[in-house]
Amino acid sequence: MNGKPWKTSEIRFLLSNRDILTAREIADKLKRTKSAVLKKTTKLRKEGFILPRSTVYEKPKSKIPSKSKFLIIIKNKSVSTIASELSVSESTVLRWMHFYEIKISGDLNRWTHEEDRYLTENFGLATLDEIGDALERSKAAVSRRASLLRKSGKNLPKKSLRPQKFKGKRPSKAELESLLENFSSYQISKKIGTSDSNVRYWIKSYELEIPEKKSKQAI
Repeated sequence: MNGKPWKTSEIRFLLSNRDILTAREIADKLKRTKSAVLKKTTKLRKEGFILPRSTVYEKPKSKIPSKSKFLIIIKNKSVSTIASELSVSESTVLRWMHFYEIKISGDLNRWTHEEDRYLTENFGLATLDEIGDALERSKAAVSRRASLLRKSGKNLPKKSLRPQKFKGKRPSKAELESLLENFSSYQISKKIGTSDSNVRYWIKSYELEIPEKKSKQAI
């Protein structure tokens, strides 16, 4: 017994949502069993369709709320705020919105001019986590916004500041500029207790120029 035949619209829905919704959510949406969805996925993959090898899993604590309750929760709130209140990731919130066919309004995810200005001024000088904490947004959201601003013409570094993994304190722009007058980046790294690449990254992030080669002081 082959069970209920799959309609073209159902297969299209499965292909479009396999990496967004869980197998259980797809099954509920199509009024089929989870087992039927998994079997169909395997069959489609063998037929040459590109489908993710792993499904989307949900932890018990992130059980999807009812649509009526979810609509109340998300009203006039950003995705990051919703995720924080429900103790789930932003991707989970977006997945639930997709499942309930709720369109993301501009107010939910819209960045303000003040946020864009803060991001532009601090990207490269602070880590993604630090910027995210200041703006109450996720690290992923900050990274995506930086990429979008860069594509729109904003002059942003290609990489954000990496979390510091050294014991020495990062010098201010004025302190680093003063050190560069007498020491090479390598010598500065030894004085501070970090790597030469870190010092060069600071020079770039502060938009400083390395002075022409001249005799440097001994460390």
